[in-house]
Amino acid sequence: MRKTTALVVCFAVAALAGAWRIEVVDETNTEYTSIALDSNDNPHIAYMVDLVRLKYASFDAGQWHDELVDNEYMCGDNPTLVFNSLDRPCISYGYYFAEDGARYAEWNGDSWTLQTVLSDCWGCPYTSMALDSLDRPHVVGGLDYFLCYVYWDGAHWQYEWDYDIESGEVSLALDSSDHPHITYCCFGDYYNSLIYRYCDGLTWTEYPLDSGGEYNSLVLDSADKMHIAYYSSGNLYYIYDFDYGELIDSQGDVGQNVSLALDSLDRPHISYFDADNETVKYAHWVGSQWHIETVAPTGNYSGVSIAADSNDIPHISYVCLNEYLMHASYDPNGFHLLEPYKGDVVETLTPLLDWEDSLDTEHESYTLWWGSDSDFETYNEVSGIDESEYQITEGIEDGDRIYWRVKSIDSEEEEHWAVDMDWYFDVELSGGIGIADLGAGATDEGVLVGWRITGDIPAALRVLRTAGDDGPAAVSGELDGVATRWLDRNVILGKSYTYWLEVVEADGTV
Repeated sequence: MRKTTALVVCFAVAALAGAWRIEVVDETNTEYTSIALDSNDNPHIAYMVDLVRLKYASFDAGQWHDELVDNEYMCGDNPTLVFNSLDRPCISYGYYFAEDGARYAEWNGDSWTLQTVLSDCWGCPYTSMALDSLDRPHVVGGLDYFLCYVYWDGAHWQYEWDYDIESGEVSLALDSSDHPHITYCCFGDYYNSLIYRYCDGLTWTEYPLDSGGEYNSLVLDSADKMHIAYYSSGNLYYIYDFDYGELIDSQGDVGQNVSLALDSLDRPHISYFDADNETVKYAHWVGSQWHIETVAPTGNYSGVSIAADSNDIPHISYVCLNEYLMHASYDPNGFHLLEPYKGDVVETLTPLLDWEDSLDTEHESYTLWWGSDSDFETYNEVSGIDESEYQITEGIEDGDRIYWRVKSIDSEEEEHWAVDMDWYFDVELSGGIGIADLGAGATDEGVLVGWRITGDIPAALRVLRTAGDDGPAAVSGELDGVATRWLDRNVILGKSYTYWLEVVEADGTV
């Protein structure tokens, strides 16, 4: 018995054309992430490992490379990664349960140089950093009873001010005059409040923004107008230049680990965590309304961070299952492999491979790679495929595990790979009955469940369904063994359902 999940989503706009490409960057025990892009749009991520060390991962020549930046015990909390004018990474990060409260790391071209930013404050788990027009770092640091702002003057760290205040998450941005703007979560005079504080060059001014604000992210646009995304009372909110604010997402407990980036048109892109469904979500302004979608399905995520590249394509880093460092990028030309589904067992030596149509408007053809080598150092290549399917007619034997990939070739000979790069199927000529595919999708009339049976024709079929914590319950009654689909009309908009298929053999075996 196999299962699939169909989500009935109630967003106001349709999903964008394209797909998210998701990959594992580091399988170490990771926590907290900050993503930034270099001048070539390559993603780089600063993150904490084993709850005690700072690491850095960079993408180059089609591969991820990682290295240890600071091996000091209990450092790496809530890093902020930015690139200077020489395209070199700079990182601020917390140093918890130690005499030094925060540190700053910079790549000098040969090695990492480390400096102490805050000292004698016994731990600073929250930091945020920005570089001014001379590449000098400015850092805000916060912890349970302390908040301060410091900057590098070229020779020394200068302490501008500090508060004896209960502070939480902080975010810093510099305007075109290198003046600092700061948001922070305050647990003192404004209990559980989001505070905005900025300097005009002479005077600091402070405004309380939301009495329930917590997680927050601040960015200034090309006109020095402030954009703030934040979490408050289980919802995701957005503020623009004091005059405009709105509720973006209230579907559950949403908005923790919020991160905000602006694209070339100063449009906001926001990544955040959905605590109820344990998913990573993404919201962005499309010019007339907000588009919201799920990036990563259920998986207990944290450490969410976002950046937009020169083509306005978002890149998101996050931690999955409190362990895996992940990178997600949106491919507007992306398409998915369909069947055989990853891990399927097929009972034929001539399987039909099927995938989505390319979304490239100048699509010319497809190229298929397939073979038994999971690293694709050796493979069979079929080029010039006109349709979004191909049947392998020779070269497969019983017991083989076949890996496959597909790329679209456009009129300019540019390549666009299908998002799914690790798909495989197993070949077993065992006879009997098999479920080769099972899927479900929302329609105007309900949820349409479809499947494909291989081998013998079953005596009967039954569709089961779960909702919430309930166990599977039959909803279709007994179907004829040749049936391939069933429409579930008894569904509620906005709910999530899991569908199961029972295959009944002639002797009654399920």
